Amino acid sequence: MKFSTVTNVGFALETYLIFVALQCLAAPIAIFLTRPEKVQRGDGSKVKIVLQDSWAAEMKELWKLSCRKDVLLLLPVFWASYFNQYEGNFEVYYFGVRARALIGLVSYIGTLLSSWLISRFLDYKKLCVKNRIMYSFYYVVIVHIIAWVYGWVVQSMYTANPPSLDWADKGFSRGLFVVILWEFSRQALQNWMYYMIATKTDNISELSRLSGILRGQESFSQAVSYGLNTKEWFGGRVPLAVNTILLGLAVVPTWLAIRDHEPIEHESNDESQTKARDEEETSVNSGEKADYIVKQAPVAE
Repeated sequence: MKFSTVTNVGFALETYLIFVALQCLAAPIAIFLTRPEKVQRGDGSKVKIVLQDSWAAEMKELWKLSCRKDVLLLLPVFWASYFNQYEGNFEVYYFGVRARALIGLVSYIGTLLSSWLISRFLDYKKLCVKNRIMYSFYYVVIVHIIAWVYGWVVQSMYTANPPSLDWADKGFSRGLFVVILWEFSRQALQNWMYYMIATKTDNISELSRLSGILRGQESFSQAVSYGLNTKEWFGGRVPLAVNTILLGLAVVPTWLAIRDHEPIEHESNDESQTKARDEEETSVNSGEKADYIVKQAPVAE
């Protein structure tokens, strides 16, 4: 037992050293990234950058953005999206080591499938961006209802008669699908949220602030959720209840945010050049017309 403990500690230290090395390498590698102003999107449009003159100005812009109505309306859904840290406790309470390993593999496959499905729809060009956002929001709500109703049913069964399941045991698939549905619904919500905020601005500096504010709120909710899950609250019912309430409360503010949202769609270089050429021709024609009027006007005696 002593040897096993020492081995585990050594393995943990080696794992942390790998992460430290990756973080140290990140800064010099970032120097070789292409500068944002040189980046060109797939549709030919350029990345817009508006930098502030000082840190004080940057903090002022950050504060103004944090107080915006649409950002405040999105806070509940960003809190709720990552609040379900009970999933890990659920696996520990009711599954053995082998079963948890299999659940980890299969649930990530479900996550990838969820991300692929909603991303394909969000990139569907035959619908306008506003409709893609609205329809995918309804899809996310329906998926969450299915996942959480099923999760509550299985949790109630497990609370009444707690199992300890291996992958070969009868009833293993019931609990497995709870985790898969939770991961599936959460990934769909994550993809939708970040797609939506990406359509709020074509300025990469403002987009960085938006992402930072809302991702910070996710981290805050994760920290609170982890603290809540340090205790076995009535067989997991309290964490589930808190997360369910948060998800329910987030629906109306999120719908209000997308109802008033006017997505910004990027123009390709060809479209931008055509637009500029049309404006120039309009300006020239207006000028010629004005000159003609001046020439034809009678001279006052």
